[in-house]
Amino acid sequence: MLKQTLFDNIAENFFGPLVDGLSTLEPIETILNDYELNVLDIVSFEMSVTNFAFTQSAISSAQPQVQLLDDSYARFTLKDLTLDIEFDYSYVSDPPIFADIGTATLGVEEVTFGFTWTVDGELKLVVEDMELNYGKAQMPADFDGLSDFSIVLSNTINTVVDVFRNRAVSMLNSQLLTPKITAIGNKIISLLPGKIPLGPELYLTGVFAGPPTGD
Repeated sequence: MLKQTLFDNIAENFFGPLVDGLSTLEPIETILNDYELNVLDIVSFEMSVTNFAFTQSAISSAQPQVQLLDDSYARFTLKDLTLDIEFDYSYVSDPPIFADIGTATLGVEEVTFGFTWTVDGELKLVVEDMELNYGKAQMPADFDGLSDFSIVLSNTINTVVDVFRNRAVSMLNSQLLTPKITAIGNKIISLLPGKIPLGPELYLTGVFAGPPTGD
């Protein structure tokens, strides 16, 4: 039987350090190099993205990521997740209408996401009580470039993301997406093997294949 201490140890010794350690990783030198993007055969952009790095990464440990509620239900929660990334960018359009070079910062701040889940007698996932909240009103997107168009780009991205974020919060918190997410989870479970090899002549069986038959 699974114990709460198992999930607490995973959160404390694996997941927490994993999130916190993202900001200590070495930057990725090149993400895009002179990549060409064509927009409706009207205008094309040649763009580059370099020096991609996490500048801030943190998650609250005030609440367990997985909390066992009873023998069948558990609550999964990511509380106050903050991820900020920074990268250098450049682009030029053809025809030459837009061009810029600079540094961009994107991220999410103080996001809380959670749901309650159980696995019924037929090993089918049931998701309930989904929650998505933002501690700060706006997701930061800042393009700091030589062109004044970088200000327009920052404001446009923030506005579009804000609209989609509010829609996502509304749909998740009202549980409109819960049945679809449950169906996707069960589809994934159905693809998992019933026998998991652990080594020579050693395997774990029946984990995802179905309930005990009594044989």
